[in-house]
Amino acid sequence: MTVVADLSRNLPPPVPETNQAFRAALTDLLVETDFTALTRTHRFMGTERDRIQGGKWLARRLGKAPDPERVVLTNGTLSAMNMIYPAIMRPGETLLTEPLTYPAVPAIARQYGFRTESVACDVDGMVPAALDEACRRFKPKALYCLATLQNPTTLVMPLSRRQEIIEIARRHNLAIVEDDIYSALPEDAPPPISALAPDISWYILGLGKSFTVGLRFAYVAAPSGAEAKRAFWPGVRSTFWMAAPITAAVVSHWMESGMASRLFEAVRAEAASRHAMAISALAGLDFASPPGAIHGWLKLPNGQREAFHAQLKARGVLAGDAAPFVTDGGPVPDAARVCFGSPETRDELAVGLRAIAETTVEVSAHPSLTGERK
Repeated sequence: MTVVADLSRNLPPPVPETNQAFRAALTDLLVETDFTALTRTHRFMGTERDRIQGGKWLARRLGKAPDPERVVLTNGTLSAMNMIYPAIMRPGETLLTEPLTYPAVPAIARQYGFRTESVACDVDGMVPAALDEACRRFKPKALYCLATLQNPTTLVMPLSRRQEIIEIARRHNLAIVEDDIYSALPEDAPPPISALAPDISWYILGLGKSFTVGLRFAYVAAPSGAEAKRAFWPGVRSTFWMAAPITAAVVSHWMESGMASRLFEAVRAEAASRHAMAISALAGLDFASPPGAIHGWLKLPNGQREAFHAQLKARGVLAGDAAPFVTDGGPVPDAARVCFGSPETRDELAVGLRAIAETTVEVSAHPSLTGERK
């Protein structure tokens, strides 16, 4: 099959400023940096300079810069979670998630021998009563959540709901692992749960969805400096979590020079243009994608998920299947994740969006035998 439009991968849109940012940073680093010294040892949790700059970037979401002792540089969100969960849980203990969640989270839980249980969600995200019941029933140690532009559903938990979740977490001594990777692009996202309850929260802000995914870089704000060292200090379990020294140097240069803000704003502007294209192209369908999102959640006609993807692929177009996001063997919803940043160009995006809209209408009007199977 020749792919003419790939809307299945959740990437930030490409912008020319990415090339400019890397070239500027590397040119300056060539002049001012001793690369032998830079690469001779690990950067571990990051230099004090790294962590101060990271704290300033985190302040965009947390409201104020956390103490640098709480800040850790990591090799991306997944690496961060691979260190956080074993630091706060033991094998056999329970991690709570949303019913549809980042597929890597249950995989990490299985790797370390943790149980996972899902908590029901409504249009405002995780349901407080359901969380309270899950805490009473399973005695969980931690909760993983993505409160802003949830992956894959794009739900944004309102402030009042976040406060309810915090109250329940405190009551049950529940640690919160907050993945805030999609939150930077919206203009008016509510404050993170971690800003409201930093003492019980592990805050992860990856740069992969607001800069470029191959950067493999995420900041962590731990509940305290002591907790940061306990979870991430060298020799704890493994060392693959550390940001590469050259990557850390590039990111810190961006932060100090102002290039990070320029690159971020370029990605935000292109993402907004692509978001507008998607909203227009899929108007009239059951499609959720709040402002600032780089993906959307398309609900399909009942029983037509497989038929939709089969017919879409026949046209050379890919969208994200709902199945990988399901936790605990729950039912797979008739839905697809549509990603706006994956196409290389807006023309490719337009082709994909048009095919998705037409295919959705077609499977609704002419259900196939495959689609009719429940």
